[in-house]
Amino acid sequence: MSQIIVFRRDTKIDFYLSTVEKDFSDYNVEVAFGDIKEWSLYKTSLQSPENIVILDYAIIAKDQDRLETIRKVTNATMILTYDGKTVGDKEWELLELCRKTRDIEGVVDYGQDVRLYYPMIRSHLDKRRLLSEFARASEVKDSLNRVMRLSLSELQRVKKLHEQLVPLRQEKIKGLTLSSKFAAGMSNGGEFFDIVKREGELCVVLTSAQSYVTSSIVLSHFEQLSQMKDLDKESIESFLENLINECRELDLIDREIPELLQFFILKLDMKNLKYFGYSFGDFRFASSVSEFDLSNSYPLNENYFEKAYFSGSLERSQQVTIISPGVARNLKASNKEGMIVDLLEDAQESNAKNFLNEVFFQLKKINNAEFLKHDASVLVIEVDPNVIMQI
Repeated sequence: MSQIIVFRRDTKIDFYLSTVEKDFSDYNVEVAFGDIKEWSLYKTSLQSPENIVILDYAIIAKDQDRLETIRKVTNATMILTYDGKTVGDKEWELLELCRKTRDIEGVVDYGQDVRLYYPMIRSHLDKRRLLSEFARASEVKDSLNRVMRLSLSELQRVKKLHEQLVPLRQEKIKGLTLSSKFAAGMSNGGEFFDIVKREGELCVVLTSAQSYVTSSIVLSHFEQLSQMKDLDKESIESFLENLINECRELDLIDREIPELLQFFILKLDMKNLKYFGYSFGDFRFASSVSEFDLSNSYPLNENYFEKAYFSGSLERSQQVTIISPGVARNLKASNKEGMIVDLLEDAQESNAKNFLNEVFFQLKKINNAEFLKHDASVLVIEVDPNVIMQI
């Protein structure tokens, strides 16, 4: 609620301003009348930028120090009121006061109809309300900045803990060994990798997003994917469409900016080691049996399903390496983008554990910081030489 605090000598002013509170009810204004000698009782109200102080010139005319007393303690708008019919010899002093004093923002002659001054009062109330909102916005901004600093600090702690607890993830699944490693980065968003395991099949999902909101949505949709009964081509495309639609509604993806969300999904039949999937983005591949690279700049969009689709089958003793977009982004940030080719070649010349450790050693080496600039993930799939396959 805004206040109009009136310090007056002549109580006729009370009647003169009696209609203001009602006529400005949409501003939720309260009019309070007081004696200048009791100004300290209104100290809190005087400090609020939402309020207006109306000061009877008759008080100041006898003692200029009273104006100075109010000026020192108020953040409210200051308006002088006087009776033009009786001001007499004091009019020249009033004119000089208005000329010299910047803090006076209006003058009201209470010998005139008060409604003549409504536009001025309304203007001051609007201005003061806006200033108050700016002040509150500044306070909110400061609070958000503090929360953001705390959040980033917590994010660093969580990412570091994750890296320590999961230095190398390795799973053996019916003739396959899946090894993966993750390193935390400081950029917004991040990468997500997980596996859906079913009887006789598995599904690998790897994503790279540039906002935390997008990452959160991907995680929620992954929960839906893990509960789906069928992981056939039609079901996966339906899953992708649902993800695309939600991200599109929130303006989190853009056909012209495919790196906002890069997505890789691979479904593998464990009986015959046949696979199919979709790759949208800069996912790098290497194979010990044949050369193939599904890296592209396709946006995550239903019109690119056919182009992003891939399929094939694994062989005994084959090793497949999948490198996330985050690895290339970290190398590019350090002007070492060409190193990606060497890493893919090295993948076929060493076992999965040694290769993964070497990749992240090189990333840390060129970064020279506790965290990488961007999240990075690498996955290696090894097929056992004696795996039983359905022909």
